[in-house]
Amino acid sequence: MNASGPVIGIDLGGTKILARAVDPADPVTPLAEQRADTPRSGGGDVLESMAAVVDDLDRMLVAGGHGAAVAIGVGAPGLVTSSGVLRFAPNIAGDAELAVAAQMGALTGRPVAVDNDATFATLAEWQRGAGRGSDNLVMVTLGTGIGAGLVVGGRRRVVRLGRAEAVVLAVVVLVLVVAVDELVGVLQVGERVAER
Repeated sequence: MNASGPVIGIDLGGTKILARAVDPADPVTPLAEQRADTPRSGGGDVLESMAAVVDDLDRMLVAGGHGAAVAIGVGAPGLVTSSGVLRFAPNIAGDAELAVAAQMGALTGRPVAVDNDATFATLAEWQRGAGRGSDNLVMVTLGTGIGAGLVVGGRRRVVRLGRAEAVVLAVVVLVLVVAVDELVGVLQVGERVAER
């Protein structure tokens, strides 16, 4: 999705929809922000709420002299296909097989990219955040649900994790963090003994 104007990123969560409009040249500084509760009824109501949030952001962008957004990205919890279909979202009620990319595109009249929210979070950290310059990155996200993303050998790996796999990955990462912490403690004790 190449953009020549503002873009909107939507974080679709189990309890809230959080959207920010940014200039792709400076994606860290929001031009506008809007949030709404995620409808408990799910499905089409969720899509309509996201479209209403996009309309609100477009009004803010135009009022600020930026012009309406030219593209939208949606980070959704759960299993998302490469064509932007939300197969299953454990924290969002409604129908499985929700064609988010196609239906949001029809509602908003612009291109929409959809992927798993943890995948987008991993890409953001790898390209602009704490993982910048790293060839390998594992990210585990915790919120209303749990997710994970991977970068291996300097390439994003598309990992379609179900709930069970994400929990296993989170446990493995936790065990590794504890092991490193224990190793650091042992090394510190060793240094103190060596100083005597």
